[in-house]
Amino acid sequence: MTGVQTCALPIYRANVVMGKSSEAIEENLAESIDAANMSTWVTQQKGKMKYTLHGYINSIKFIKMGEKGYKSVVSFTVRIIDNITEDVVAQQDFKSGGAAGEIARASAFPSALKTTNEAQKELFKSFFTLRTTILKIDKASKTSVSYLTIIAGSTSGLTKKDQFVVKQIEIVDGFEIENEIATLKVSEIGARTTKCKVVKGGKDILSLFDRNNRESLICELKVKKK
Repeated sequence: MTGVQTCALPIYRANVVMGKSSEAIEENLAESIDAANMSTWVTQQKGKMKYTLHGYINSIKFIKMGEKGYKSVVSFTVRIIDNITEDVVAQQDFKSGGAAGEIARASAFPSALKTTNEAQKELFKSFFTLRTTILKIDKASKTSVSYLTIIAGSTSGLTKKDQFVVKQIEIVDGFEIENEIATLKVSEIGARTTKCKVVKGGKDILSLFDRNNRESLICELKVKKK
């Protein structure tokens, strides 16, 4: 079972705390406590933890493949629980497929799990939508931006197929209003930053981008519709 703590910083989707049970999660949190740093105290961490990720293994099978060794088939369910309401806010079943045979039986299980990696990434991308900010303008004319760099990269799971929408964030009488102003297409991916081509809205980005207030423009990963 995994505790998932949402993070206020825009460049991250979530912080993850691993544990086999709710008690194990608290033990892991306790181990990270620094008495001199209040932000690491368990009471502080538990107050910030918004979701808990539960994983249930439904079945594990091992298939003997003669001289080729073993092949494993595993199915499991992932649930995301809202810690306040205790509601299941997302759930998905996974089943391995296409794993190659392994000589050792012990290697067959992790090999099978790896075949579900992409499907798991899509679940996280769809639920914990990646939101980040613009680091800098790379190329622009006097009237429009054509290329820019955002603060997210391969460590956030980005691929060259990904696109972002750019939203202007306005605070009106205490209410946060989001206005979609542009679309970005991933061009060059680094570990922590990514260069993007501005597909539309370059004029608005040029006029609204503020290095002193980067969070006035938020780049949100487009989620593929199923």
